[in-house]
Amino acid sequence: MLGPQKEEMMEELELTPTQAKEAIRFYFDRMPHLPILLCGPSGIGKTDITRQVASENHWECLDIRLAGMLPEDLRGYPKAETWTDVAARSSLGIQGAKRPQIEFVLIDKLARVFETEGPGILDFEELNRAHPDTHQPIFQLIGDRVMDGREMGAQWRIIGSINPEDDSNYIVNAMDMAFSRRWLRIRVKPDAQSWLEYAQKASYHPLVLEYLKTNPSMLYKTVSDRLTLMPAVWERVSKLLRSFKNLKEITTEGLVPIQLALGVSTGLEVLEMASKILCASIDPMDVIRNYASDQALRKAVLEKAEAGLMSELAQLADAVSLSMEEWNINIVQFALDLPNDTCQMLISRLRSEAVDLSDPKMELALAKLYIKIGPFEMEEAV
Repeated sequence: MLGPQKEEMMEELELTPTQAKEAIRFYFDRMPHLPILLCGPSGIGKTDITRQVASENHWECLDIRLAGMLPEDLRGYPKAETWTDVAARSSLGIQGAKRPQIEFVLIDKLARVFETEGPGILDFEELNRAHPDTHQPIFQLIGDRVMDGREMGAQWRIIGSINPEDDSNYIVNAMDMAFSRRWLRIRVKPDAQSWLEYAQKASYHPLVLEYLKTNPSMLYKTVSDRLTLMPAVWERVSKLLRSFKNLKEITTEGLVPIQLALGVSTGLEVLEMASKILCASIDPMDVIRNYASDQALRKAVLEKAEAGLMSELAQLADAVSLSMEEWNINIVQFALDLPNDTCQMLISRLRSEAVDLSDPKMELALAKLYIKIGPFEMEEAV
């Protein structure tokens, strides 16, 4: 028989990050002043969910990390007027009190929600790691959209995030019922597919994407008492891998740095995958940097095409698309040498991105590519 706490958890719907974004959009469209509270383990992507919602709607996103904050950090610090200030105000004909007053100077981020109409999201992070007294000014904001006489802009929305209260891995402060009931709570659970879709759009390193496609359970997994793999860790690893020049440098110099980030076993698995990719295929960064001038590299690609290794070429084309920052002559020449059905992601990027045509060679190569992908594809690309 399940205990009361377990039954209560089962009554709370858990959403993947993608589903959580859809739910937030639904409520913010219909009830924009309803405060939403995201609950989930550290590093699962709660901050990214908020930022993606803001970005997709072209809103500002102001995140305030509450851990360690005191109420005065939110309300502002008192600034007392002097009799000189009162006299100056009077001499300038400015209406106001005839005795010195005390005003509160807000932190810059929070001031924006009172000084502008929005639209935007005010994101209170680590809400249950803040001092309980800090909840009181937030209570005013989520209940009446005012704080100490200041009123929030009409188009500002509020999101908060907390770590699970029912997980012994977290030391958190209790939130009383009067405070917590004013939020719409959304429990977020790890989901490899949702994260991979986001990570691909965000151009995470292809090695991270390939490893987690093969091992989706490793997206969020405790590997030791002191190390838990999570989306935030994989983001850090992606940045680490981007710091290497190519796959060869990763395999020769990356073992210890990767193991420090991922643990001994997982780090070794990632490095072994890099070694297999290096042995079996071509480094996408070599394509991006050298393809047009490296005859040996072009020959290797053409030989793979003649041998019918379409799956391998498609993976290489996808890796190039994920790794490239902008179109250049190397990538255009590479796309020209590929069979059309292996470079759909590259063609998709060509449809949606501007290309610098100041170089006549680039202009000529791009014209050939338009002819190669055919009238229908060319019409969409233009």
